[in-house]
Amino acid sequence: MSAKNIFDTIIKDGWSGVRRWKDTEAEESLHLEFKRQEDIKSSDLGDRDKGQLGKTLSGFANIEGGVLVFGVHAKDLGKKPDRVQSICPFDDAARFQAAVERNIPNLTDPPIGGVKVERIEDPDKPGTGVVAVHVPLSLGGPHRVINGPAEITDRYYMRTASQTVNMPHAVLASMFSRNAQPALQLVGRWTTGARQGTQLTALKLVLNLRNSGRGAARQPAIQVYQNELLSSNELIALVDADVPGWNVTAQQPYKNNPGFVTMRSDPRVIIYPGEDTPILPPRETSLKEIPAGAILRLKGIIYALDMQPISFDGEETYQDQLFNWDFALPKLSDPQD
Repeated sequence: MSAKNIFDTIIKDGWSGVRRWKDTEAEESLHLEFKRQEDIKSSDLGDRDKGQLGKTLSGFANIEGGVLVFGVHAKDLGKKPDRVQSICPFDDAARFQAAVERNIPNLTDPPIGGVKVERIEDPDKPGTGVVAVHVPLSLGGPHRVINGPAEITDRYYMRTASQTVNMPHAVLASMFSRNAQPALQLVGRWTTGARQGTQLTALKLVLNLRNSGRGAARQPAIQVYQNELLSSNELIALVDADVPGWNVTAQQPYKNNPGFVTMRSDPRVIIYPGEDTPILPPRETSLKEIPAGAILRLKGIIYALDMQPISFDGEETYQDQLFNWDFALPKLSDPQD
């Protein structure tokens, strides 16, 4: 789901959606971050709040965009990413929203265009609520923080899977068009597997990483999330795959958060421009019965050392007994850009 879709969903769900974050211990992601204000009794933007806002603006705008929600406390419970622990609404959400809007142009250089700020109020306590900030991907960067504490000011940031970190030199140089970067895609094929009578009950899956960019991809990694048809059991079955140079682990679902498989390469793995590297050999995965019209989906994030994370989300509808799906995710309109 894109940052814009996440923001629209948050606004549409309103306060009931905010309450669900605590009930489900919602987790931060590549496109979503939660922050508790510096002074939970104040509706002003403190110095620490300005620094955190500037850092997040830089991190999201420099990568794929994202949503920051002020008024929500998330914490690392020993397992990344951070998960929501409590809701800390502002007594005057409109005042905090205005403070955010007023400060955004002065927090980064260059300023980031297209930022939207909305408040979500508690209907039982009019005026109180949280504030959501949508930061779009910027084509005018890279953006550095220019207003905040000394440890944040004059730094460039980027968003990773669930953290905002200092941008590595290689990525920063690439954004200034000095060095070529890799452009990784997940490529492969779903094909028909076992049947029970005329009903398809399994699929064969082959996965590769392809470098369509102009720079080498070092130590690549990928996370693939479960979905309605590709359940945690099927994902965990993929852990048995033995691919030299790759380590595969599985994370079970947690409350409303989906399970996922992480495939990490060792330091020797380098994917040069134009190359494909296998990460999963031909393998049949048993699935629940697949009815006509079922949607087969692959969703996740691709990483590599000193490369911006790339999210992908692709789907195909199963329509007949001759299902074959060749895919390349994310789709690159021009790999040379």
